[in-house]
Amino acid sequence: MAEENFQAFFHAQQATVAYVEQYDGRWPRSWDHLRAVRPKADFDWVAEHVSFDFAADPDEVVDQTPETFTAIEPDRPCFRIDDLVQSLIDTLRKHRKID
Repeated sequence: MAEENFQAFFHAQQATVAYVEQYDGRWPRSWDHLRAVRPKADFDWVAEHVSFDFAADPDEVVDQTPETFTAIEPDRPCFRIDDLVQSLIDTLRKHRKID
């Protein structure tokens, strides 16, 4: 179960990083936005394992840490994701021109 939740988080995180990079720091507003950058991913399956805050404010997300990050969360216990979270935050900072 932890592996499935990690994999779902990983797919959501990777798609979000790709979206942020492709759309210059914007935050995805739906699963369809993520499908636009990762059309072969099974986001129906991902949605069963993670909570995704499509209304998250990227200007607030850039100020979060892996410990306070809430925009994408596994629904159940998961392997360690701190490095993936930090990578996403760093990508947002880079594209939103925040040091």
